[in-house]
Amino acid sequence: MSFLIVIDKLKNRNSVDVELLKTKLCPYNSNISFEKVNESTTLFFTNLVSRTNVVEHTPLGLSAEFRVPFNHKREPGIAWGIIDIQNQHINVQTDPLGQLPLYIYEDANRIAISCEQKSFFAIKELTKELSAKFNFMNTDFKNLNSDVDGVKRLNPGHALRIQADQFQYQMIRNEPVWKRVKQNENLNSAQSQEILIKAFRTLQLRYSSKITASLLSGGVDSSLATSLVKTVKDTYNLKTKLGDEESQSQFTAQFLNKRTHTIEFDESKVDKLFQKVTYANEITEGLTAEIGIQLFSLLQAASREHKYVLTGYGADYLFGGMLKHKLYMQLTGCTDTQTLIDRAVWAKEFSPFYAWQIGVIPVHFYWNEEFMQEVLQIPLGFQFLNDVDKFLVRSVAVSENWLPQEIAFRPKLALTNGTQMNKIFSQFLELPDEYSYDKKTRKSQEKLQSLFEL
Repeated sequence: MSFLIVIDKLKNRNSVDVELLKTKLCPYNSNISFEKVNESTTLFFTNLVSRTNVVEHTPLGLSAEFRVPFNHKREPGIAWGIIDIQNQHINVQTDPLGQLPLYIYEDANRIAISCEQKSFFAIKELTKELSAKFNFMNTDFKNLNSDVDGVKRLNPGHALRIQADQFQYQMIRNEPVWKRVKQNENLNSAQSQEILIKAFRTLQLRYSSKITASLLSGGVDSSLATSLVKTVKDTYNLKTKLGDEESQSQFTAQFLNKRTHTIEFDESKVDKLFQKVTYANEITEGLTAEIGIQLFSLLQAASREHKYVLTGYGADYLFGGMLKHKLYMQLTGCTDTQTLIDRAVWAKEFSPFYAWQIGVIPVHFYWNEEFMQEVLQIPLGFQFLNDVDKFLVRSVAVSENWLPQEIAFRPKLALTNGTQMNKIFSQFLELPDEYSYDKKTRKSQEKLQSLFEL
């Protein structure tokens, strides 16, 4: 599920503490496999990383391709990575939306590449050096900084080309879709609707039949995703002592002829869940931690019978829903759709490690490059009418008979407000305000630093 490539510049040197690495690569405390590319280069990886197209072990190294997660086919909505090794040349590529981050560290003795920056702490001699350079307080999401000084984080869509025998690497740049595509103000409402319908129909054909469950709240995003992916059999919703959307979820599931499961949140496990999602996704942002706790609770319940689980997460970024949250926009410094997505990537909201550690592959229905290429053209003005957000999405869902009017136009509280998890999380952190965005972020940063140093 995760990997670390280490190129030692000093011959016959093994600089990785493999036992320690077991706690740093997802799924944590798992077995570590490795492949020697040459005498100085080693690829370490955990289970659910597959090796394909192996030709032979040659004097110059491997000819192989490694895929994360296991045997994936670059399916939409799923984080993935590919490591292609052709003799002394290594190409590393991750999904173009930045769900699987890519980090690189270099000093006089080594080059290290990983999708989890905490794995660098398993390299001998680096733990103390890196611990002294925590950069958690830097919240400059526009430059996508890493959490540790000296570690570079690649922008979404970027790739690496490494010449191992020369100890050199080249960054291959590729601008992500949300920076390339601009709203087309020349589109009228009918044209926008046509683009949206076509995008949804195309997206529906792309999704794997392996998806058998969904996280279904009371809103149009998860309802529409569940409606379009016909292989979903079971739906899951979350209930706390303070709030839920159980009745709305059950009504939608019944209409779609899906089984429904309500998961009651156990407040006694908040600290444990906070640690799990923070460590796994390397979270340094309060709202992301708050949402991650809820998603993890739902996915953990679904994991008993399902491996591929659908979510409607991310639609608010594409269709303007987050733009309505003025306080969030003000506190985060976001100004538009592009900066909202930049920030979501920086915060690692879509990183999969919290789910991968329990054997679940989350599939974010709307988080697909091809889909985004189309819908980001649509002027956001068409998504708002008479104080109804996502108006065009809701209208299309009804006109195409994907959802009835009473479900498509049902008002929805944000995930964290519907369950009142914002209050529960604040109470756990002993904060007076249920929002306390900046304080929750500081607490998340402190938690991750303490976990990194273990």
